[in-house]
Amino acid sequence: MEEKKIILAEAIDLIREGHWDKAHDLVQNYEGDYQFDRLHALLHRQEGDTFNAKWWYNKLGMSVPVSSIQEELDVIKEEFQIF
Repeated sequence: MEEKKIILAEAIDLIREGHWDKAHDLVQNYEGDYQFDRLHALLHRQEGDTFNAKWWYNKLGMSVPVSSIQEELDVIKEEFQIF
C-alpha cells in the first residue's frame, strides 16, 4: 500500500509541475484503480478534453468538479491521505 501512495504522490507532483504526458502515462498504467482513475479524470479536465473528462468522472460515479484543478488536487491529496 505504501508503494501505491508513493506512485500517487509522484503522479500528483507531475501534474503540479505541468508534466501532463508523464502524469497521464503513469496513471494510465494503473487503469481500473479508483485513485488512479480519479487522477486520469482530472488530467483530461486539465487538458480541456471535456468529453473524455466527463466519461472518466461518470465512470467513477462523480460529476465533473467546478473547483479549480489545484483545489481538486488538494482534495484528492487529503482524500487519499498523501502528504
